Amino acid sequence: MADPTIEELLARISLRDRSAFSDLYDRTSAKLFAVALRILNEQTETEDAVHDAYIKVWRKAGTFQLSKATGMTWLITITRNAAIDRARKRKTPAADIQEQTDLVSDAPSPEDEAARSDQYRRLAACLDKLEDPQKSVIRDAFFKGRTYNDLAGSLGKPAGTVKSWVRRGLAKLRGCLETEKTESVSE
Repeated sequence: MADPTIEELLARISLRDRSAFSDLYDRTSAKLFAVALRILNEQTETEDAVHDAYIKVWRKAGTFQLSKATGMTWLITITRNAAIDRARKRKTPAADIQEQTDLVSDAPSPEDEAARSDQYRRLAACLDKLEDPQKSVIRDAFFKGRTYNDLAGSLGKPAGTVKSWVRRGLAKLRGCLETEKTESVSE
């Protein structure tokens, strides 16, 4: 029997099915953690935001409407909002002007931006060297947030096959990036 969709799990959660909630958590927590971490940049705050999001999912699962969004989109929205709420709460009250001028900017320096841009260029070049299906499953899994089971279903392949493609593709990417780094250092 195929794994239930996120939407089916949400329907079961609305009926207070703890097993469905556990399955949903197992399938989505890593992605939702990444969403919150991008906003908060702090482990403990991120864990708390994700916890808040899952409490809301438990309480509000009955309000989910497939006609408005996919289940994953709905979960991401709840998590994003929980993270934003936490970010707003942790901001300190307005300090006096002298304190504000003494603060050092945490914005990336031009050198950091250049290094990040170079890393992105190298990653894109190495990703382009991969052949399908490795290239497409890695892009879908890491840039679009699709799960192995979701990819397997859309490709008509077993989840184990998709995992192997991703694992082999990541190994090739790692090798390519190491080669690219060595070449850029020697230039």
